[in-house]
Amino acid sequence: MKLFENIKNSVYGPLYYREVLSKPISYSFTYYSLFALVVAFLVTIVLSFVVVPKITLFTDALEEKAAEYFPANLEIVIKDGKALSNVAEPYFVKLPTELKEWGFLEKEETPIENLLVVNTQGVFEMDQFKSHKTLALLTGSTFAVYDENGNVSVIDLAKAPDFTFNKGKFTEFTTEIKPLLKVFPVLAVIGIFVFGLFAFALYLTYLLVAAFLIWLLLVLRKIPIGYGKSYQIGIHALTLPIILDLFVFFVIPEVKIRFLFTVILLLIVFFNVWPDKKEAH
Repeated sequence: MKLFENIKNSVYGPLYYREVLSKPISYSFTYYSLFALVVAFLVTIVLSFVVVPKITLFTDALEEKAAEYFPANLEIVIKDGKALSNVAEPYFVKLPTELKEWGFLEKEETPIENLLVVNTQGVFEMDQFKSHKTLALLTGSTFAVYDENGNVSVIDLAKAPDFTFNKGKFTEFTTEIKPLLKVFPVLAVIGIFVFGLFAFALYLTYLLVAAFLIWLLLVLRKIPIGYGKSYQIGIHALTLPIILDLFVFFVIPEVKIRFLFTVILLLIVFFNVWPDKKEAH
């Protein structure tokens, strides 16, 4: 398959779209799969230049300075579902300067200033949690922390086993995970690529609905094809909207125009699919 020529024709190529209508849908899925692989690969390369250096700096600093991140005088005990500490509370464990400079752990519009706040004499309240600008908050009966989706997860300590955590335990933990830190950059690159392919799969899911709009547009233009062929045409028509979507993401991410993706998709179909009596140029 002449992939790049087909990409060009999928943006504008009325004769090409006429040929597509005579081909099985497997042809279009093959085109889309190759297009997805190429674009996901290119996006992975671009993002890797941004993400991998940050991860490498983070893991290198964690290896060298992990022991400094946990206060020497702090000891936390979880026993019978209750938390206790040996320090005056509330006690703040500050976010390391390195993480703050690299932009890690920013949630919503409020930058994180503390890794942990210990307040075992209090109870969890969302407003208080956010006012502390912390990644995690330990109260007498709960442990609240931001999850990977930016939501606050509250864990009931009644379900936690009894344990003691101090600088010695923290140092043991960081020593154990140091070998794993070396593979983080590789995992990040793989993750970016896999996420890219997943995004392309989501576009096909979106097309299940958009194909009805394509079918309706073609019916209004007296081009009698069914839903299946409308979906097949949509696979090719997705090409330019996806490219523009990526351009906006990388260059002008602050721009948000509702339904622009769908409008462009329908315009591609409008200018490329003609009735048989219309000569395609």
